[in-house]
Amino acid sequence: VQGGEVVVNTWKSGQQLHPAVGAAKTGFVVAWDSFDQSGDEWESIHAQRFKPDGSKVGAELAVNQTLANEQQRPALAMQPSGKFAIAWESFAQPKGASYDVVARCYDDLGMPLKAEAIVNSTVADKQLGPALAAFPDGSGKYVLVWQSFAEDGSEYGIFGQLLFQDCTPIGPPFAINTFTQGEQSQPRVAVDGIGQMTVVWRSAGQDGSSFGVYGQTLDKNGQKLGAEWKANPITDNEQSRPAVAYLPDGRLVVLWQTVGEDEAG
Repeated sequence: VQGGEVVVNTWKSGQQLHPAVGAAKTGFVVAWDSFDQSGDEWESIHAQRFKPDGSKVGAELAVNQTLANEQQRPALAMQPSGKFAIAWESFAQPKGASYDVVARCYDDLGMPLKAEAIVNSTVADKQLGPALAAFPDGSGKYVLVWQSFAEDGSEYGIFGQLLFQDCTPIGPPFAINTFTQGEQSQPRVAVDGIGQMTVVWRSAGQDGSSFGVYGQTLDKNGQKLGAEWKANPITDNEQSRPAVAYLPDGRLVVLWQTVGEDEAG
């Protein structure tokens, strides 16, 4: 850690919540949702670019173009080149809809490459909890995952979409979880150096006791590699809020929180 803490947001009225960060050798970007910053008494998505030393680059970015209703809970991923993508939950963006996942991509100077766009093709019910990862192989691609209600036939399921560097979809969305009974939610995703992806999530009742953490590895085209697998060896009580990352040597790390396993709750 170098230096002290830095106040990221310039606009300080109201609440600024749910920060997300992406980093590269060129610097880092932080995104968050801010209440009433757009003057409409709703949350909106904003971002700030930084140099590697923590000094700000330019002014805050206003990310979402649709101002009506809630725009909240951003996810962010950054390419090695400094380009980045931001995704978030948007309420009623098509009039009469519930929540959808919207994304916008930027170049390395913080300029948007295209207009924002809804990523999920199924717009019935709710699509929530976006998570993003950038491909570190120089292809400029991203993978975006989210939870979608009733799309797999039973409560929430996990879905993904590959994106070009400008957030144009690559092919159709794909289903990730194989076990579809009950709720699968809280997805997170990581990509290794050759484009192999791993998605993790929490699944209700699959391990026989409340929520457990499961994962699925996919190739660079979104095709499943083997079966989905259980991450938590202890199945009593609840395991949730997973995180996932690849180490430089290609090994995978999965983290989660558990209830009661350490006897401290």
